[in-house]
Amino acid sequence: SQCKNNLKQIGLALHNYHDNYRMLPPGYVDTNKNSGSVTEDGVTIPGHFRVANWAWTAFIMPFLDQGPAYDKVNVNKNMVRALADPAKLQIIQAALPVFRCPSDDGPNLNANVNDRRFRDTINNKNVRGATNNYVAVNSSNEVRPLFGNVTSSSNHRANGAFFRNSSTAFRNIKDGTSNTMLVGERIYEKSDGSNNRPYAGLLWGINGRFGGSNSNMASAHGGGLRKLNCPENNACRRAFLSHHQGGVHFLFADGSVHFISENINHNTDWAVNSILEYLMAIKDGNPISDF
Repeated sequence: SQCKNNLKQIGLALHNYHDNYRMLPPGYVDTNKNSGSVTEDGVTIPGHFRVANWAWTAFIMPFLDQGPAYDKVNVNKNMVRALADPAKLQIIQAALPVFRCPSDDGPNLNANVNDRRFRDTINNKNVRGATNNYVAVNSSNEVRPLFGNVTSSSNHRANGAFFRNSSTAFRNIKDGTSNTMLVGERIYEKSDGSNNRPYAGLLWGINGRFGGSNSNMASAHGGGLRKLNCPENNACRRAFLSHHQGGVHFLFADGSVHFISENINHNTDWAVNSILEYLMAIKDGNPISDF
């Protein structure tokens, strides 16, 4: 299917990035702060809890035939400055077919809801971003910015390949690249008409840096807090969902793409103790080859 081919292209781009930099791109780069402001080239960028930061999708653009767009927006500078520039904003808001699953008929510009809007703090306004159907695997449970072991229900940490300022290399994926997920699907709206809309993800960046649920970080990342296709109808904006019957496509670290059944063994408690969780974590010590 085209959706599977999209993930293969994204996988090739991630591998080419790794070939160049000896690591995968960061989940997102933390260039802004929750409060106060930062200054860059004499430009003051006010702080905000939903301030924009570049995410992993931005860094692989040159490997997806988007080199001119990448050069134009200039990811070496603060993302808020790009949002405040009309020409750069036009690029950031443009839909890219490789990041859209054909089965998802959600809008090309993402919804005007809080955790799917960038914040242009220079002009003090919210900005819509392009819809993205593929989000990075951050954790086997709740989406979190910092990497570490999940030791209790109140101490969740990221255990996937992508997180704040991450620099994961294939050598760090101790469970093996063929046993570890990197990217999965998320649709815009569930086909059952549920009001708990996933709202897919955003291209180029994330729209927030703060604690709590990190639902804004989930604009480019997902976790295993909910079962595949989110039958719980709660917190679906941080889950993996598709319109494909019975499961969800995932890109693995070896570049392969697998359709994972929504009925896969998956416990949603805090402990890492089920097959889907083992596939999401990069070094849980439980490599799974039969899934």
